[in-house]
Amino acid sequence: MKTINVKVPDWVSEQEAQLWIAEGLGRKISRRIVLEALAKGIPLDEKPFEETREEVWSEIKRKYIEMGLI
Repeated sequence: MKTINVKVPDWVSEQEAQLWIAEGLGRKISRRIVLEALAKGIPLDEKPFEETREEVWSEIKRKYIEMGLI
């Protein structure tokens, strides 16, 4: 993992900045998972919504752990 310096207004706490970065990464990871599924030709309507959602959240959690975010 790398460290970068980011300038933020005085009213932004370090924890808030970390959360904003994690939220942005979450969106990026989610988009990547969906695009990979579509590229593989996986029909998204074969499985119930809940099952698909659980698989995606498991993948996001795994990637967050790899990145050291959780």
